[in-house]
Amino acid sequence: MPKVAILIFFLFVLLAGFLHPGEQNDKINFRSEHYSITHNFLSQLGSIAVPFEDENGEYEIKNTPSLLLFGSAVVLIGFSMVMFYLHFEKLFHEIKDSDKAIKFSKYTKPVGVVAGIMYAGVGLVPHDFNYYLHIFLAHGAFLMLWITSIIHLLVIYNSNKIAKRFSMGYVVFCVLLFFYLLLIFFGPRVGPGIMYEENELILQVVSQKLIVLAFIFSILIQVWGLSKLLNKTIG
Repeated sequence: MPKVAILIFFLFVLLAGFLHPGEQNDKINFRSEHYSITHNFLSQLGSIAVPFEDENGEYEIKNTPSLLLFGSAVVLIGFSMVMFYLHFEKLFHEIKDSDKAIKFSKYTKPVGVVAGIMYAGVGLVPHDFNYYLHIFLAHGAFLMLWITSIIHLLVIYNSNKIAKRFSMGYVVFCVLLFFYLLLIFFGPRVGPGIMYEENELILQVVSQKLIVLAFIFSILIQVWGLSKLLNKTIG
């Protein structure tokens, strides 16, 4: 399921980016008729409408197709995380892994499920519908994901069945996510009612995309390792 969810996520996000009408950002004197990889957050794919202004005055372009695609993609990722961690502990019981691995796998369930729910919430609450709730869900999701990843790493490290090399992907991801959390909580502030420079916006936007790619890559490594284990056990 995670592999299918990731494939759908990529396809939906790419299509949402293609259909997005662009943005006008007067704070940095930026205007684009299409989605910008360096100037638009991923969440802006899920905006309800995009405001513009020309010589005739202010107007809005509805963003419904991109909103539906992005929202569906993020909800699917969140749902996949919930289902994954609901069944995570059961796997280590079935393969009769070490007591420590089973103990830590049990701890992943509550934080992993909460992280998944918060990610789904990001897709359900557009930033231009309720900005502060959207930011709470987004920042909270990354924070809970970091806690989940640390516990997940301890599970793999203490496992007698899963090769230690599969923990390396989560080691790198945990470090990267830690620095990203420092950036979003203590770095340059970007948002409504805040004055910021273009380079500060680019830093936040590009960092977000890089951490999402790192997250997806780490998931694929874990799914590959667990798939090999299951195939070996069943065989």
